[in-house]
Amino acid sequence: MPATPGDFPAPDLSDERVLRYEAGLRPYRQGAIRLEAELLDGLRIVHNYGHGGAGITLAPGCARQVVHLVRGFRTTGRVAVLGAGVNGLSVALALAGSGYEVDLYAREFPPHTTSNVAGGQWAPSLVGTGEGRKERALFDQVLRDSHRFYAERVGEHGVSRRTNFVARGFGSGLRRIPPELARLRELERLPFEGPSRPGFSVETFLVEPPLLLTHLVQAVRDHGVRMHHRTFRDRGALGEFGDTVVVNCLGLGAGSLFADRRVTPVRGQLVLLEPQDLPWLLSHAGYLFPRSDAVVLGGSVERGVREARSDPATCARILRVHRDFFGAQGA
Repeated sequence: MPATPGDFPAPDLSDERVLRYEAGLRPYRQGAIRLEAELLDGLRIVHNYGHGGAGITLAPGCARQVVHLVRGFRTTGRVAVLGAGVNGLSVALALAGSGYEVDLYAREFPPHTTSNVAGGQWAPSLVGTGEGRKERALFDQVLRDSHRFYAERVGEHGVSRRTNFVARGFGSGLRRIPPELARLRELERLPFEGPSRPGFSVETFLVEPPLLLTHLVQAVRDHGVRMHHRTFRDRGALGEFGDTVVVNCLGLGAGSLFADRRVTPVRGQLVLLEPQDLPWLLSHAGYLFPRSDAVVLGGSVERGVREARSDPATCARILRVHRDFFGAQGA
């Protein structure tokens, strides 16, 4: 949907519209995501973690790379996938679709995962894109593969094309998208009621986590993936897998299990409002994503916080930031 010369009406951000607050811990890894294979204590392990605030954005592309890495071990047997967020589910589905027998192990499954507490915009936000040419090239390839995956599924499983309008000085993650995937359009004035602000627009996707994750769970079951509730508290417990290839999609848990000090939590808090028919996305000092189940307001970045609990004062600030953008008042 291209920008129009007219103004989009302001959404209803009144207190009466608030449904609930939510909070989640993004698994950020300094420098770059970890997407590689290694032999460790006799185990064949493929690592896929550290996606920060871009788990949904990167999951399909990372899953494709994981399949290549598993093939590099020259195994035709079973694969154990650890973690059932969007990355673990995407990997399990890709491997099962490639002919592997897959067991999926996780402490929690949707709707009780960190991936369920996500806004859902397709953008490489709050994620390390690589420290060198090789890492950056891999990151860009993952983006291209993921973009293709979602483009082929528009209209299904909560995937839709949306224009994101971005206030000047924000949206750095959106500027990281390769230009052939999403070109930025500079705007002298964002097309919204309220104070005049310059910025840019970019065509991207809205990927609604409740719908996508429900689809992925059903899809892995349909492909014969066996799902097990299990927590791994130390690496010694992985010895039971023997010759089975292990794919580590544990997110924050990967940091402690594999002593990766580059992994740290970044808490994000959300305010969910009753659904409204708003055909755009917005990024400024916060972000606003109108999904079918709720209008999602976000914008908090709390590094090093390890408690996934919402704070009323922070959520009130998120609401205030959005009201200020539109020149609106509370209830």
